[in-house]
Amino acid sequence: MRRVAAAFIAVAWMGIVGAQASASGSLLAAFLGGHYSAWTLAAGVLFLLYTLLGGQVSVIGTDLPQLLFVIIGLAGSALFGLRAAGGIGGLRAALDPGFFSFPLSPGFSASDLALLVLVVGSTYVTGPDMLSRLFCSRDESSARRGIVLSIAVIVPLAFLIALIGMVARTLYPGVSPEAAFPLLMKGTLPPLLAGLAMLALLSAFLSSADTTLLTLATVLAVDLLGLDLGRLGARSGLRVLRGFTALAGAGAVLAGLYSGGIIPSLLLAYAVFSGGLFVPILAGLVGSPLRAPMAVAAALGGGSLALAGKLLGNDLLLAAGFAVSLAVWLADRLLAGRGLRSGSRGQP
Repeated sequence: MRRVAAAFIAVAWMGIVGAQASASGSLLAAFLGGHYSAWTLAAGVLFLLYTLLGGQVSVIGTDLPQLLFVIIGLAGSALFGLRAAGGIGGLRAALDPGFFSFPLSPGFSASDLALLVLVVGSTYVTGPDMLSRLFCSRDESSARRGIVLSIAVIVPLAFLIALIGMVARTLYPGVSPEAAFPLLMKGTLPPLLAGLAMLALLSAFLSSADTTLLTLATVLAVDLLGLDLGRLGARSGLRVLRGFTALAGAGAVLAGLYSGGIIPSLLLAYAVFSGGLFVPILAGLVGSPLRAPMAVAAALGGGSLALAGKLLGNDLLLAAGFAVSLAVWLADRLLAGRGLRSGSRGQP
């Protein structure tokens, strides 16, 4: 099961790191000109180098300034963009009323919301990148404070990002969603603030990519291949991990170049991970773990169906992946309960 989980994480996280490199390349190409592929490679080399040189320490050390850049860039883009669009009144005049509905709208049903929570939201509970940050905390109270602070930051930023999307749709109705934010920053912000906003968005991509890359390299080396880094010694173990980080980063950047889009790449990666591993991990977290063969069956069945549903664009098939994994969990609990009762009847 450990290797099955590692394989799912490796595939999914490769897509996520690739999507971050692709997003960085799109941003730099929009601001500085030039070819998207060249900037994607440059961004990949950049985050790979500072991840290799500094590891988790450098990643954590750069998080706070990156967060400040993100807040400044998003707030500035929302403020100047909203003014250019004519305020909330301008948005209401230009956009369909469904844009102002939350959390549901005519184009986003309750089933769409439930599926998004399952596919993306579940990664905030079981994602190895989230857990890797918690494991770096000084103690449990620090970890709890970090979670609370993260929620306090993420929730308002989520609404701010949605507002920016609405402003971009108003000002540039024909542009693709992935190009909307860079175009909005470049077209509405003063040059200095536009540069800060570009750094903000680039920081957001890099801060996600480096953590995910470190997780990916560790999972490949330790969990998938079963290497005992402690036995290798500190220096040799570090060299091995750096080698896996470089290989994983190079593969992820190539995946990002040929993924066909940032958002589809992210959602495909999340579907593979969540469909295969959310239920088995949740079972362990609530103190009712699956037995090993059933855990493997739940992961393979759920992950395969979720992947097929995403590739075919079939939401019912995608949801069926989670349902099958849940059914395996329930069946395992039922069979385990019967086994315990049979054993107790046989005792004197």
